[in-house]
Amino acid sequence: MNTILAFDDEHEQLRTLGDLLKPDYHFHGFEEAEDVIDKIKSYQPNIILLDKHLGQKNSMSIIKTIRSSNYSNIPIVVITGDDNDESLKEALGCGADDFISKPFSFTELKARISAALRRSGALRTENDLHFKGLVLSDKKKLALLNGEQVHFTGIERQILLTLTEKIDSIVSRATLLQACKITGENKEISLNVHVCTLRKKIQKYGFVIKTIRNEGYVMNAIDPL
Repeated sequence: MNTILAFDDEHEQLRTLGDLLKPDYHFHGFEEAEDVIDKIKSYQPNIILLDKHLGQKNSMSIIKTIRSSNYSNIPIVVITGDDNDESLKEALGCGADDFISKPFSFTELKARISAALRRSGALRTENDLHFKGLVLSDKKKLALLNGEQVHFTGIERQILLTLTEKIDSIVSRATLLQACKITGENKEISLNVHVCTLRKKIQKYGFVIKTIRNEGYVMNAIDPL
């Protein structure tokens, strides 16, 4: 059974999440995240649910702390009452894997959690992917670019895998949305942000992602900058 670590400063919201999720997951909820890394070490979660407005602690800084730690591969789903594009872009830009707006149905929440867990799991079950200095190791959950370890969120990793398998060819937005299991009314914006963040991470290593208007994206390998 997978373990969920949840942070929400609203006691009732946290209790509701626990009541809904405990039948299917090991659930540990906290109203503050000052010692988030210690809690991750203690409970070894498979996924983190993080309220965007967490008391005095900035949730975006918490995401950055996790992403710069030894636990950077744990998927993070941000829960918020902000229903606007800027909040979505901010959360995803800081390294969150997904974003869900209140109010939401329990069915939608479980679907988002399941999708994030699948993305963080095996992308390939038999072989690692090697291509011109890029190594995606499923067994070791490792990504290397020219020998340097680079962190990718689950969605970024799946986008990179999908584009690499179709290198120099156009991959439609629909294909990426399906491959990454991105759903919800903000799915198009979510994909845009993830591609933009991935593009910045890989450009200096000699990989370029181009947007093909009305069609999708294409990745090319060039000489590193």
